[in-house]
Amino acid sequence: MLLVLLGYRASGKSTLGRLLADRLDLPFTDVDDAIRARFDHRTVAEIWDTDGEPAYRTVEVQVMQQLAQQTDHVVALGGGTPMQPVAAQAIAAAPHALRVYLYADAQTLTDRLNADAPNRDQRPALTSADSLLDEITTTLAEREPTYRRLADLTLDITQLTPDQAADQILAALPSA
Repeated sequence: MLLVLLGYRASGKSTLGRLLADRLDLPFTDVDDAIRARFDHRTVAEIWDTDGEPAYRTVEVQVMQQLAQQTDHVVALGGGTPMQPVAAQAIAAAPHALRVYLYADAQTLTDRLNADAPNRDQRPALTSADSLLDEITTTLAEREPTYRRLADLTLDITQLTPDQAADQILAALPSA
């Protein structure tokens, strides 16, 4: 089974993905890391500045198409991956997949990003908003319908620890 985690930046996709992969004894792929590997491990912001967002998105779709064919794998999507139509199709069509949307409100996501400044600063701005909270509110409003449409399960992780979130996801697995 393919376990796909989707959600906004700082929703815990990578942290939870690694935890779930360990618990399930499965390989784990972070889509952002897989993309960065194809660009000499530069940060996403550097890739966007040097090669442009379209180059990044092209590789993102290629990576997602490959990962969607995997079985017995845990995948953490980039926050924007589902917004690419071809990637969204691959996610939706992935056989034997459980797609989990890790939901958190804009203020929680802002607080998490502000607490992780080194990671936050490696990401490009997504809007010209005056504040991080405004950017997240705007972008989340655009992305959330797609996240919810693609998800088999929506998990509000606002008040959950990674272990609690992992327990809930594991309980939702078809073999559980």
